[in-house]
Amino acid sequence: MSLEIKSVQQVNAEKQKVFLIYGKSGTGKTKFIGTVPKKTLVLDINEGGTQTLEDKENVIVAKINTYQDLVDFMKNFQKYHDEYKFDNIVLDTIDHLQGYYIRDVIKKEKPNFEDWGKWNTAFATMLTFFRGIAQESKIKVFYLAHEKDWSKIDGDHKVDRDITANLSQGTVAKVNAMADVIMNMELRDFPKKNAQGKAVLDKTTGRTAVISQYIGIIKGSTTKVTKFRTSLKKLEEHEGEFYFKNPTYSKIQKIYELEKKQNKK
Repeated sequence: MSLEIKSVQQVNAEKQKVFLIYGKSGTGKTKFIGTVPKKTLVLDINEGGTQTLEDKENVIVAKINTYQDLVDFMKNFQKYHDEYKFDNIVLDTIDHLQGYYIRDVIKKEKPNFEDWGKWNTAFATMLTFFRGIAQESKIKVFYLAHEKDWSKIDGDHKVDRDITANLSQGTVAKVNAMADVIMNMELRDFPKKNAQGKAVLDKTTGRTAVISQYIGIIKGSTTKVTKFRTSLKKLEEHEGEFYFKNPTYSKIQKIYELEKKQNKK
């Protein structure tokens, strides 16, 4: 057995393998997947939101109706990959997968502490499986999830803003640790501006007109967020969070390309 030796540049170039994209329904998660190049297999886990991808000829879909369906896919992964030759895998959504496990395996309305421990173990096994695929091949893995707001409320204001994927806290920590890119999607209103950059007034209300735009909020450790901020000057800041408008896969790749160039200096 011989060790595979790679340059630091090669290792860093292969970092962006696993993505966690989460947000409320209608915030552009599936739309973002439509910007990912090459052939994409969407594992539709009781989400049914693939209408956004109907015009994407590079996207194929497999319905996952039970937890066992996913287990079978993992067992027969090589067969499916050989047949369909996909470059990306999307699990849409992993919070529904948690519901499947409780329904199909635990079979209780109110899981106890031991039951949640079993789910955490099963979830970790799944994450390790897909992480292994990402590391051993050129396949990229995208976990989609709805969001859960753990923020504390003080009067009418949120303090200690904390929005995560809609999973148990133990599984949130696991998927965050496995993901190379973590992004919280939102649909946010911004002041509408004219070609000169001045605010446009709404003739009906007399107030500043607004335009709704998808945004991607970069999440993760302070180190990761700082790298994004310094790598792409167009990232904007709002309440201590860094985001960019109309997020696409190519924008994220540009961030990392700029980061690699900065690291070489």
